[in-house]
Amino acid sequence: MNEEVVAFWSSELRKDHDTIGGITLQCTAKRISGYSSGIWNKDDPLEHLFPALILRITLFFFISRFLYVLLRPLRQSRTVCNTLAGFILGPFSDKFIKNLSSRCNQPLVLFVSQHWAWVGVIYHVFLLGVKMDTSVITRTGKKVWTIALAGVLASIVGVPIWSVMNSGTDIIPMKQGVWMVLLFSTSPFPIVAEALEELNLLTSELGRFAMSASMLIDVLRWILLAVDASVLQQPYAFSDTVKRIGALIGLILLSVYVMRPMMQRIVKRTPEKQPVASVYHFAILLAVALMAFLSLTLGVTIVIGPLLFGLAVPDGMPLGAPLVDKSERLIEEFFMPCFYLLIGQFVRPFTQTWAAFPKIFAIVFSVCLGKFLGVMIAALHNKMSLRHAVALGLMLNVKGWPEQMMFMHWGRYKLIAPSTYTPSAIATVSVTAIVTPLIEFLYKPPWRLNKSLDEFGNTIGTMPPNSQLRVLPCVYSEEDVDSIIPLLEASSSTGHQNLFSAYVIHLVELSGRVTPLFETYDTYKMMMGSGQTASDRIVAAFDKYFRTSHSQFPVKNFTMIAPFKGMYESICKLAHDEFIPLIIVPFHRNPQSQTAQSSALREVNMQLQTYAPCTVGILVDKGFRRHSTMLKFSYGIAVIFIGGPDDREVLAFASHLLAHPGVAMTVWRIFASDPDAKDKNSDDALEKQLDDAVTNEFRLKSLKNPHVVYHDIKVEDSVQLWDAIRSLDNNYDLVMVGRDHGANKLLVPELQDWSENAELGAVGDMLASSDFHGGTISVLVMQHYRDADRTFLSNAMSVST
Repeated sequence: MNEEVVAFWSSELRKDHDTIGGITLQCTAKRISGYSSGIWNKDDPLEHLFPALILRITLFFFISRFLYVLLRPLRQSRTVCNTLAGFILGPFSDKFIKNLSSRCNQPLVLFVSQHWAWVGVIYHVFLLGVKMDTSVITRTGKKVWTIALAGVLASIVGVPIWSVMNSGTDIIPMKQGVWMVLLFSTSPFPIVAEALEELNLLTSELGRFAMSASMLIDVLRWILLAVDASVLQQPYAFSDTVKRIGALIGLILLSVYVMRPMMQRIVKRTPEKQPVASVYHFAILLAVALMAFLSLTLGVTIVIGPLLFGLAVPDGMPLGAPLVDKSERLIEEFFMPCFYLLIGQFVRPFTQTWAAFPKIFAIVFSVCLGKFLGVMIAALHNKMSLRHAVALGLMLNVKGWPEQMMFMHWGRYKLIAPSTYTPSAIATVSVTAIVTPLIEFLYKPPWRLNKSLDEFGNTIGTMPPNSQLRVLPCVYSEEDVDSIIPLLEASSSTGHQNLFSAYVIHLVELSGRVTPLFETYDTYKMMMGSGQTASDRIVAAFDKYFRTSHSQFPVKNFTMIAPFKGMYESICKLAHDEFIPLIIVPFHRNPQSQTAQSSALREVNMQLQTYAPCTVGILVDKGFRRHSTMLKFSYGIAVIFIGGPDDREVLAFASHLLAHPGVAMTVWRIFASDPDAKDKNSDDALEKQLDDAVTNEFRLKSLKNPHVVYHDIKVEDSVQLWDAIRSLDNNYDLVMVGRDHGANKLLVPELQDWSENAELGAVGDMLASSDFHGGTISVLVMQHYRDADRTFLSNAMSVST
């Protein structure tokens, strides 16, 4: 039988590649096939290369996921769990599961796994380059530079400590000891970003500060790696060093003047709103391997070429983001596990002497402590609070696979003693395991951004007379602009432009990049260059409307690129800083919303309802336009008032809209037919008095307005309530209602069981359904600012979507 065989002969292995951390791949004459003929032929699959390799990766996947679930309550990151999984399948399996370990960890299986791991590192570093926003370096202020450099310089305290600990021994040569201190003084940008994202701190103010500082420090780390590859590797002849440095400069010039223009040309040839053709993705991924090959050929470390190429690829749409989305999962879940297995394979806590452990740990922790103190003191000098300064110092001490990669690199060239690798690897993961939960404990993002607002908040109903109404609409796409413009127009009160302004935020999911961004549109445009973006088209839509209408109210445009789960914090901060009383967000099930994003958009809306320092309105756009005319603006609004703070805020907003001559409004006040029987306590009686006062004030204000109609409707139960709502005419553009209804809550408890969207409330959910006039009328559901009920978010998320 002709059996396909993949043969690997250990005699072909290069000796200088086979020893790391004291582990030597011994020569053997055994011929190992790639495939098994099956257990039915009494052929042990684990005696063959590919089954053993696949089993190793599968075991790693399940063990790392189990550890993540187990350690997540302790706020441990995926990096820590992946490294521990590598340890378990390495030295611990050798110690306690010898039969399985000896078959899965055959020398040639490890050899193939090692090279597979480096393939994963090559592409992982390339994607890191794609996602890095190098413009952060030029935009970073003096404060970030000061803190970042203070942390690095303070880490030098590890050098004298290393000298004392290393005296009389040769554990770490003097030159390499200095490089190790410098290595631990840096902050690996991808590891810091991953830790902050898992702690949901990526979009927090301190998180963005830490990201900027780690980006600066990470540039230093890559410079050290490039110099290390050129200077420390053998041979040490001056001419060879010059050649390597020249090769490094050549790779940089190739990336800047050849690769970058090619990538920009691909972007220009791609049709607007379309991703780059798949053939370009394939060509780029192939070019990554060629850049790695070129790096090795020129004597530069293997990851430098892919990193430079990644930096040459424009991030975001249409090239960088789709490239990352299509490639990242395969690389992270299939190739990188081999790298963590490689880390574990060279860790030998049970077979080597422990004499080096206290010395290595002392060096590592002294460097980290020096960096922590340097960052903290510099942060305090820049008027940062003590708690935030401590948290920032911890954030910049997160470690991960970049340090492990350097240890392997040094061990490969025998620049550190074999006994040094194990304590160094364990110390690295220990630092991250310690600082990550401390960050979670010390730094809680300030949901309430100003304690003076905690009691009352910033709402429309509490605005002084004749003050400017500021609205913060959030849009996800150009289609959202069509639904928000009529509402802004109705709010602008023709003839009183100085009494209204809008702060429009274009929300973009963080994809194809690591660094979140929140900038004004003008700043964002300068960063993106001449290419057309979705933000450009959104701003153009507003400009087009202003050119064809008589309305001219000020609009300030912003662009936010961030994970959906962290967007709300930046929105809340802007609302607080600009004293904005109303945030308006699109409903997650609007016709233009993508299904894949619906749950994420819903979470954004509910987080805003929970934490916003002002009123939040959710706009359910049905896509029908009865007011669209080029010559005259007309907008029909129905207001449903049942009672409570939310409905009173709706009426306050409606009162502001009356100033626009094109707005026609009908107010339906619905209350129980026997209010005395319903109001059982003093709180309900007070709510009833407030409702009466607000409605009476509104009626008095609109008494001479011919475009306002007011109706009182009495109902006895939720059935009559729904019948009354369905009796509304079908000639409205918008229906406004509060989310909750205060003292009249006895009218709607039965409706709660039928509600699919808790963030809209029982009545709002009915209005947004297709049962209400066939789903042709848009709905605005408003929630008055309230003291944040932390249980609301979890309870609402449990409702089926």
